[in-house]
Amino acid sequence: MKYGRIKALRQHYPVAVICRVFEVSQSGYYAWRERPRSLRAQENARLEVEIRAAHQRTRDTCGPERLQSDLADYGIKVGVDRIRRIRKKLGLHCKQKRKFKVTPIPDTIFRSPPTCYNVTLQSAALTGLG
Repeated sequence: MKYGRIKALRQHYPVAVICRVFEVSQSGYYAWRERPRSLRAQENARLEVEIRAAHQRTRDTCGPERLQSDLADYGIKVGVDRIRRIRKKLGLHCKQKRKFKVTPIPDTIFRSPPTCYNVTLQSAALTGLG
């Protein structure tokens, strides 16, 4: 992806210098810049939108297998690995449902107050404030 780097660096350096550093021809860079995006890249861009919409539709709870069946309901046929790759690129993760776990009542509620309170209560009682 040398051409992508050249495109990013061309604001800071002349294109001729960058092309010489990356050992590519200037005409190759300009041809790449004018070339239309590949069919695969166009499909991936469309799938990114579809996968993001399906992810929101399912409230972020479906993994790639269930997203595949959800997309198939909308007439979009795509493989599970491609969905995984695009989800990783977009940073989408499904929410993991946690098992409800009953926690016991902590016994600290039934304990006496900490000793520092006992000391202040005792000193207040000795001075006649308590």
